[in-house]
Amino acid sequence: MSALICAAVNSLGGFIFGYFAVGIHPAEGTIWACMYNLTGADTGHVWLRSGITTMVNVGAMVGALGGGHIIKNIGYRGALIVASIFTISGIWTGFASSYWQQTFARILAGFGLGLITSTTPSYVDNFAPAAWRGTLGTLFQVFCTLGILASNIFGYFLMGSDRDAELKKYCKAHSKQWLTRQNLYLILPAIFLAVLLGLMAFVIKSSDTDDDPLIPASSTNARIPTPKKSWAIGIMGAIALQLTGINAVMFFGTNFFKDAGFKQLMLGQIFIGTWNFITTMIALTQVDRFGRRKLLLPSLFGLFSSLFLLSICDALIKDNTTKVIMNFVLLVIYIASFEAGPGCLFWVICNEIFPTGSPAFSTMNGLQWVFTLIVTATFPGLRDIMHTWVFMVYSVFAGITFVFHLKYLPETKGIDKKKLLSILNSPSIQGYNTR
Repeated sequence: MSALICAAVNSLGGFIFGYFAVGIHPAEGTIWACMYNLTGADTGHVWLRSGITTMVNVGAMVGALGGGHIIKNIGYRGALIVASIFTISGIWTGFASSYWQQTFARILAGFGLGLITSTTPSYVDNFAPAAWRGTLGTLFQVFCTLGILASNIFGYFLMGSDRDAELKKYCKAHSKQWLTRQNLYLILPAIFLAVLLGLMAFVIKSSDTDDDPLIPASSTNARIPTPKKSWAIGIMGAIALQLTGINAVMFFGTNFFKDAGFKQLMLGQIFIGTWNFITTMIALTQVDRFGRRKLLLPSLFGLFSSLFLLSICDALIKDNTTKVIMNFVLLVIYIASFEAGPGCLFWVICNEIFPTGSPAFSTMNGLQWVFTLIVTATFPGLRDIMHTWVFMVYSVFAGITFVFHLKYLPETKGIDKKKLLSILNSPSIQGYNTR
């Protein structure tokens, strides 16, 4: 029963996060630009469009950083209820009549999403059966990618037959009333699931030390010192998760297809979402078979290689058809590498390398939201300045994290947490790398 509850909690949390925080942005970006008259190609409008997209990350960063403190004081049940209430408040984003109202509404909803990302994976780490910990831990990312795909498909149909028209032409073709209605429809599935997650809170235990679900989680285990190597691995994991550019691809994927000369832009976004989901499902079947280290290292090398080649394709390849094919192949490799590695394993590894009850996991989760904010806020401007060379920036981070994990990450699969913390406190991790 505990495994089923863990699976349900992590799956709902991941789906809501993927749908609301990532997947709706291609459609919403167009709708918001029309609603708030941000259709210009000038730098000011580019940054304003980017800003409204990234505001959810501002709220999520705060929610994630405060997650550990909230769980400690009101337990997992209380934290999930608070997270659901704030996420449900995101229905305001369907009615916001001005740019600044939309900005504030997305910050509030983002707080709930950030708290979800701190609470649901941590709950699984505390209550999942040891043999299923890795698989159940990856469910968050699996359902995150499913949420992204679902919102891509829903947005594709809601935007209508002229979904791939130029921005100004699209806005001219639709009234503000129609745009507001489509905006609301797109948000409603995530709101419904947030209500369901809040109801789920009433069937889970709130404490990892007591059967009484009303008792807040104990901080006893948090007194175990957190190894310095754990902090370093967590930070580098957050860098691998976000500063390798995944949200640049997911948030602004239509731009990539436009550059490649592909006219069905929203259909291209669905392709990204579909491949993202398929590769995550494959990773789910392998995480408890091969372990963390054996999956993460090849994946990080794949990220580095694909990003490096993406950045230089324009300079090296003159034939446009060859360039488009090469870019698509590299995009496929990049997404597969991400989902088989940091996409699935960040949440699992962070829960394994920190003491149970430690606020360190929430800190790492908050940090990855900071990195998400940096990428989503800067990518449009950097892309205008650097073009495809912007991917070289992300490839550098992929290379650095590969070298770090090659040297310092032990295999964490199947190792008792106390033993693993002892390993991480030791001067060397040699002998544990190939378990």
